Amino acid sequence: MSTTIILSIVIISLLCIVPIVIISRRNKKAERAFKEKLFEFGKVHQGNIDQSDFLNNLAIGYASNTHSVFFIKTKKDQEIMEVIKLNEIATCQLSKPMRRSVDGTSSTIDRIELNFVSKNKDGQTKRFVLYDLESDSLSLQGELQLAEQWHVILSEKLKRGL
Repeated sequence: MSTTIILSIVIISLLCIVPIVIISRRNKKAERAFKEKLFEFGKVHQGNIDQSDFLNNLAIGYASNTHSVFFIKTKKDQEIMEVIKLNEIATCQLSKPMRRSVDGTSSTIDRIELNFVSKNKDGQTKRFVLYDLESDSLSLQGELQLAEQWHVILSEKLKRGL
């Protein structure tokens, strides 16, 4: 092979690989910053988060020392930060309302949320909205699996009184 062909292959390879490496590093840096934000949010509420998950624009975590669940979701120009103390909650429910198409042949998930029903007489419900068709992308990117996973985790903690 001639030197020009080898040089061309190396340059083309670098042009393909370098952007991927840069994007990967940028994503890891953003995820690390998002993790730090969740842990700082926990510390503000005296919680040491020992179980957490991150997905694109949302983070959820549990602090066993305060029996609290922390939730952060970023949307275009706003950030939602919520904390719920599980000792004030009776049940955790997974809600995923559906929309049917006009012809009735297909359905779409409208929202995915974890609903927390209070132990108080008023039965007030607090919710973490993990996905909303109106404001999030048109396709799910793991939100349903994350919601199902945390529904199981939190329901188990509520059953055991932790």
